[in-house]
Amino acid sequence: MKALLDGLGHPVAWGWLGQGTGLPRIVLNKVSGFEPVTTDGAAGFIVGRVQVDIYGTTPFEAGLLGRAVRELLSGYHGAMVRFARLEAIRDGQDGSDGDAIPRVSQDYAVKYRV
Repeated sequence: MKALLDGLGHPVAWGWLGQGTGLPRIVLNKVSGFEPVTTDGAAGFIVGRVQVDIYGTTPFEAGLLGRAVRELLSGYHGAMVRFARLEAIRDGQDGSDGDAIPRVSQDYAVKYRV
């Protein structure tokens, strides 16, 4: 997923990019996941949920990049990813008052090979 999103031309990282990173930016977090097991052992793939947080200097900028992320990831399959499906989307902000950074959060159900 990170490799795909890198193609959008903005900073992308797993976890936290930290202060001083320019906007817009994208942060990925694995929220949950499990590896199914059969009678023969591990199934060889993970089913999980990935939260994609898109930050911008304005709500419009975050929304615009959020749309590009959604168009890229929703329904994606290829390489290690068997499927990615958009499950939830939220608008919000990190911080408060003058320090608030506009954010769009998207949650994806993802099935990928290990």
